[in-house]
Amino acid sequence: RISGLEAEEGEVQVERLLQEAAEQLHTAIGADLVLIYLGDNVQVRLQRSFPDHGGNLSDLRIEKNTLARKVIDQRLAVLVADLSDTADENRQFLDQNTLKRIRDCFSVPRLRSWLCVPVVYGKRALGAIKVLTREHGRYLGPQDQEVVESVVRRVAWELQKVSTRQI
Repeated sequence: RISGLEAEEGEVQVERLLQEAAEQLHTAIGADLVLIYLGDNVQVRLQRSFPDHGGNLSDLRIEKNTLARKVIDQRLAVLVADLSDTADENRQFLDQNTLKRIRDCFSVPRLRSWLCVPVVYGKRALGAIKVLTREHGRYLGPQDQEVVESVVRRVAWELQKVSTRQI
């Protein structure tokens, strides 16, 4: 459960929410990397990572014609359980440049699993959360996707509460 955030203001509140969500996913499903992107329909930028990227990925965005963009546009989660499985049709739509930057930033030579879940409140897409495991980590599966979707629903609800209070 993500704690209530009523006592904090705006950006601090959102930052704490995203940090808690990333840490919760790391703990709950053993995710090695958690990347949280927020934005509007035009531009979705990286807001938080676990572990922290130290500013090295602050310009990272979800690009057009990528699997992550498809996740946001169609509001459907996508799991690539084994990134080495060339038969997985979703694999061809992964943004290889972004994956390389992520691997380089976190000193991870290879990744094992990739899961992207849209952050949606009502009909509004707020962003996406990507969860990745290292080559020697565990494979992500449908049960992990359910956990991530549960956390994402809570994040979307909390983000909507924050934005409503700021209006």
